[in-house]
Amino acid sequence: GCVNMGEQTPAVAVASVAAAAAVAAAACVIAGRNIREYLAEEGSIEDAASKPAAPARPHAYTLENSVQVPLVGFGTAFFVDEVRRPELAYAAVATAIELGYRHIDTAMMYGCERQVGRVLGDYFQSGKLKREDIHITTKIAHPPASNYPTAKTQYMYDPKLSAYSGVLQEYYQSLENLGVGYVDLLLIHWPGVMRDGPVFPVPTAEAARTKRLEMWRALEYLYDKKLVRAIGVSNFTEEHLEQLLPCCAIPPMMNQIEVHPYLSQQSLVVYCQRRGIAITAYSPLASGGFKLIEHPTIVKIAESHGSSPAAVIFAWLLQRGIIIIPKSSSPERLKENLRAGSIKLTSDEMRLISALNCDRRSCPDPNLII
Repeated sequence: GCVNMGEQTPAVAVASVAAAAAVAAAACVIAGRNIREYLAEEGSIEDAASKPAAPARPHAYTLENSVQVPLVGFGTAFFVDEVRRPELAYAAVATAIELGYRHIDTAMMYGCERQVGRVLGDYFQSGKLKREDIHITTKIAHPPASNYPTAKTQYMYDPKLSAYSGVLQEYYQSLENLGVGYVDLLLIHWPGVMRDGPVFPVPTAEAARTKRLEMWRALEYLYDKKLVRAIGVSNFTEEHLEQLLPCCAIPPMMNQIEVHPYLSQQSLVVYCQRRGIAITAYSPLASGGFKLIEHPTIVKIAESHGSSPAAVIFAWLLQRGIIIIPKSSSPERLKENLRAGSIKLTSDEMRLISALNCDRRSCPDPNLII
């Protein structure tokens, strides 16, 4: 998810490690169909941003390894004036579950894993829900930052610390926080440290690749040990993936990135989908910025469908095969978000929304990570 990277601690170069054997890109299944079969029937992925929805949209996206991810999740990055407010998760997560959300997205950095775990634990204890009823995504490996004072991720840049061991220890802490024995999807939150950060010196390309590979090896280990059901990345660019994919024993199954009409990320979305890597959009409303939901094009389309501008944006993302994790404290908005899949945008409407792209970000730019 989107957070302010803030001030960071100095980074230092690390030695290289040997890369593993190359692996073929995995196939991703949407509604039971291989993505390549889908393209043969429906057209190229490049056309996806302008295609209308299929008659019956699935409620879950099936990953390469058959793990299903609900298309509409609930994000738990609660910040007020860039200050973490994990206590807000108690009521918000409980409300989301009561309204029917079964996909909860969290992260070690958000500081609310314990709160999420406590709410879920109450449902498990009461018998209202079973563990397998809930899809939990969490993220580890976020660089230290001014709004992340409890960070123990110095392993991301310190050559004296093992990124492999650091990721394992951080994930074991996540399991303890959440009070569960596994999560459904574990992501590397950021691919490294910002090259133009206020304190970090620029790491060498070799050092950055080494740290990323060490972190990914740890996720592969956790997957092999069945401590996670699926593994992936977040905020990885095409360049980061180009470096990582040839070295994977198990390729990433997900890339969670910022996507909204002002940042369509079409090239990266196509790149990932062609390689069987699913996409989750965080900050789908541009973190409430840029007056996105007031844009005349979006407002006009929303009026024609009798829906809100936000719901139209969510429909645009879902019709591109992108999972969404919007966040809201309003029960009415939460209900509306779940109904976004019922909106069927036309090809022209999809094109009009896609044409709003201006590569404008509301969150830090991962292209600044070497």
